[in-house]
Amino acid sequence: MTLRELRTKRGWTLARAAAEFGMSKGGYVKLERGERRMNADYIHRAAEVFGVPAGALVEDASVPVIGYVGAGAAAHYYADADASLEVAPSPPGATPTTVAMVVRGESMAGRADDGDLVYFDQVMDQPGDEMIGRLCACELDDGRVLIKKPYRNRDGSWDLFSTNAEPIRGVWIVRAARVVWIRPR
Repeated sequence: MTLRELRTKRGWTLARAAAEFGMSKGGYVKLERGERRMNADYIHRAAEVFGVPAGALVEDASVPVIGYVGAGAAAHYYADADASLEVAPSPPGATPTTVAMVVRGESMAGRADDGDLVYFDQVMDQPGDEMIGRLCACELDDGRVLIKKPYRNRDGSWDLFSTNAEPIRGVWIVRAARVVWIRPR
């Protein structure tokens, strides 16, 4: 069940639900709309507040698998495809824009292994400070999409680091999305 379904079933206003959660109305609204991820703490709090098992709050949904992301030097990317390659189980806190990609390569072995699913929000902007040093799916200006940890250079280019390969230096990132979940396959 969704938070909205649980709230409306009880006849609660947004303000009442927020008060029960012990958070601001704006913060609660973001949870209900999926703009803030339902992490384990929020799931347990919601179960307590609404008197339902935590499992009832984890949706049996799926997200599209939109292509492959390289954990190496090359990748195939199908973000513009009309249909996804397949679907994958939703990660905790999935939003309507959450998608998955299949890892190809070994440069992130131990973190994101070949064949694993990595999840991120499809809306991808230029990387910001919140992405520096974090595992991200990075689309480069040459069309490659790689799973790496980006670090900004003074000239605006990026160095991309992985666990098992030499850094890729001085590349230009067109879009990036922070990885929010990794699921072994």
